[in-house]
Amino acid sequence: MGKGPGSTKNIKSLTTGLKLKDGHYFRTTDVIGEYHSPSIKDGNGKYISDDFFYKNAKDSNVDVSLLRPTQFYVEKEKIELMLRNTSIISNGNAPIEVIKKGNDYFVWEGHHRVFTAKLLKIKRVKVKLLEV
Repeated sequence: MGKGPGSTKNIKSLTTGLKLKDGHYFRTTDVIGEYHSPSIKDGNGKYISDDFFYKNAKDSNVDVSLLRPTQFYVEKEKIELMLRNTSIISNGNAPIEVIKKGNDYFVWEGHHRVFTAKLLKIKRVKVKLLEV
């Protein structure tokens, strides 16, 4: 394989030094940042549902460095797959779902994409953004 983002050599260089749990999971905190477990509710005091999110979220672009994980681990195999096919992130066809609460941007769905974007040093990503 060549030297492109999806080459085996490049994938190994991007993931070298990352700790694995049970041989299959990377810790999100090693790449994305400090883990958060926010209690995010809508204006009526109810926890955010998929239906509420999709009815109210807007298309946006966000600086990757602002995104905070809400889960501890991502699967090594999925990260390697995304590193082989970087268009999953770069074309924006699968925007990352983000909830903004105050000045914080919490990843609701898309931890693997954020993790991969950080490894690839991508600065901004397309998101579906819900502000609460």
